Amino acid sequence: MAGFGDIKLNSLVKNDVFQKIGEYILWCCDKMSKNFENEDNKIQNNENRLRDHLLECYLDDTTNRKNNDMMKFHFMPECPENYNNKDSKYIGRVDIKIVGQNEWFSNPKAAYFVECKRLDGNKKLNEEYVINGISRFVVKPPHYSSYYGKNYMLGFIIREMGIDKNVKKIEDIQNQNINIQNKCGLIKNINSIHHEYDCKYNMNNKVIELKHMFTNFTKVVS
Repeated sequence: MAGFGDIKLNSLVKNDVFQKIGEYILWCCDKMSKNFENEDNKIQNNENRLRDHLLECYLDDTTNRKNNDMMKFHFMPECPENYNNKDSKYIGRVDIKIVGQNEWFSNPKAAYFVECKRLDGNKKLNEEYVINGISRFVVKPPHYSSYYGKNYMLGFIIREMGIDKNVKKIEDIQNQNINIQNKCGLIKNINSIHHEYDCKYNMNNKVIELKHMFTNFTKVVS
């Protein structure tokens, strides 16, 4: 698989890598859920606990990366983003940062980001997903940068629900937010076996694409 430096040269390669990283993230989520179920184990119903376990034991695991052709990518924990020189502080702190080995030292801005949020089908967490998730990528000034114009939202489903129905609720909240300018709503990826949606947003005369991925952790959380 090409590194991020190669991605910039070819939009087709860029799209392919972005999709493959998304598929790998969902593969890791599925594996984590199955392992907890098989071991009759549970993890605390906490966003940070879920994210940290997913990252440490699955996403950045050497064996998993090797078996999924992801060895050229490194998955990093909670990282500060977008330094504000005027206030002498970082604007945001993203859940997961994904860097390619070609840019590890030469260009620290060349990265994809994943923002994780729990979802239970209720309004409070749906609003959290939009206000403190989506908005951080697509409302100016953004908390998180979009070097490649693409990033990920990852929803941890912690209570049984109709996921497609809940996505519509999220879309309605998003559409009611005057600061979020989306172009065509959340479009389901019909070629994916997972609950995966794509949405394009306008910000500062640029198009930002977010891939919304939802994984069922109802049997994982205590």
